Amino acid sequence: MIEISTKSIESKVNSMSPEMRLWIYNGFDVLLPHEIHEAQTNLLAKDPQKNQIYNYERTMQGMAFHMGFRGILTDPMEVARHALRLESLVKRLDRYVQRLAFAVWHKGLNVNSPDQMKRFFYEVPSNVLKDKDNDGWGLKPIYSGKGNDRKITCDRKALEKIAKNNYYIRPVISAILACKDVTKKLQFLRRGIDNDQRFRCTFNVTGTSTGRWSSSTNPFRTGSNFQNLTDELRTIFLPDPGFIFGYPDLEQAESRGVAYLSGDEAYILACESGDLHTTVARMLWPNDVPWTGDNTKDKALAEKPYYRHFSRRDMAKRGGHASNYLGGPWTLARNLEIEQQVAVEFQDLYFGIFSGIPRWHANLIQELQSNGCLTSPLGRKRTFFERLDSEETHKKAVASVPQGLISDIVKIGAYRIWQKYEIHGDSTLAQVLADMHDGIVLQVKHSQYTELVPDLIQLMTIPVQVKGRSMTIPVDFTLGFRWSKFDPSAKMTHWKSDKIPLLSRPDSLEGFLAQEI
Repeated sequence: MIEISTKSIESKVNSMSPEMRLWIYNGFDVLLPHEIHEAQTNLLAKDPQKNQIYNYERTMQGMAFHMGFRGILTDPMEVARHALRLESLVKRLDRYVQRLAFAVWHKGLNVNSPDQMKRFFYEVPSNVLKDKDNDGWGLKPIYSGKGNDRKITCDRKALEKIAKNNYYIRPVISAILACKDVTKKLQFLRRGIDNDQRFRCTFNVTGTSTGRWSSSTNPFRTGSNFQNLTDELRTIFLPDPGFIFGYPDLEQAESRGVAYLSGDEAYILACESGDLHTTVARMLWPNDVPWTGDNTKDKALAEKPYYRHFSRRDMAKRGGHASNYLGGPWTLARNLEIEQQVAVEFQDLYFGIFSGIPRWHANLIQELQSNGCLTSPLGRKRTFFERLDSEETHKKAVASVPQGLISDIVKIGAYRIWQKYEIHGDSTLAQVLADMHDGIVLQVKHSQYTELVPDLIQLMTIPVQVKGRSMTIPVDFTLGFRWSKFDPSAKMTHWKSDKIPLLSRPDSLEGFLAQEI
């Protein structure tokens, strides 16, 4: 066996030219994946379930790359309109922030400077203030990270915590957060779109621990997180010439996932009623409202004011979602900005009717603590490396299974469409553009959408066996020339098989959507 000392290697490398060093570095880059692959293959061979998920996610890489490479067309006039509006808004918000900052420490504040933000909230000395009795904010520092990585922070989470605990600081924090949000949108419009007027991002197949995809900038540093774009900015997107946008979305998907995973018959019936939140409102307050039994009429009744700024339907929707994912009364009261007693009363009613949900919580936590992992009905296994007795871990665990299940159903549907129309068929008929967790963005040939949509819905409709029964989540399909609800001339319209929407290209888009394919 030949022994090579580290020093001899270093001396040889140091004597080489810079170009040769780069070639050696490149060689390591080529060889290392082979070593990783060998170790990974041996590891996966011991666990067929993990190997199955690994192969599934490798299969999805092609579609993810295809979507990111194609991108989505944007409207330069709409981009410019938004940019002008946001520039004006940033200036107004910044002026407001500076006035508030000057009132505190008699100078301005750069909200993008972490050091200034820390001094402003945590370290303001009294000698810079005219009022010697006022030490500025003088707040107790908030830390992020653990161990050696623990450090003082003024990130969004810290600022939101400060705002909730300090009434008089809320205006300045609200202004700072608004300024940051608007600036981020403006940066996206300025730097997120390529020179050919297309938006491209990278879809990361293994971006989250639940199985959901994440999205971020592309390798050329343009694009951004597509899945977090607000509705107002979605007006910038256009389908390619000859196409129309399609958005198949799984109806109340996570609620259905919770219903079937918990096996709660009452909640399953509520989900399948056609209007979950109105049905839940009827069940929670059976004698407080003159219900008719008609979903359309009862929805109007459920949306009447109930408590402060919430209707009964709001409470059923937002309160139910939080309760499904192990949110307690205190969390519910804080997030919904209601009295804690109201939250307690709501959950008493909610879990009294849907008693299978807290039983599911208890069984799932017991499984987690026994095995350290959870497996979805489609075989996605997640191992938890956090403390298994932690409330935070329990919340992650309860959300993990339904979110991962719904995400996999959506991806399988998208893959079926991609395979049929783009790999083995005619890509001028339908193209998969983006993943949106509970749905996907498509573009469909405008002249043939009435024939294509039923097939696309069928491909997205996937029965799954959950605890011995079949769960099939209905697909809500919308169509339009802008992927937005803000443009009345081109907004998305719901597909109804009994009343097929006839959609014509708006005159306002003639310049961009010039010809049919």
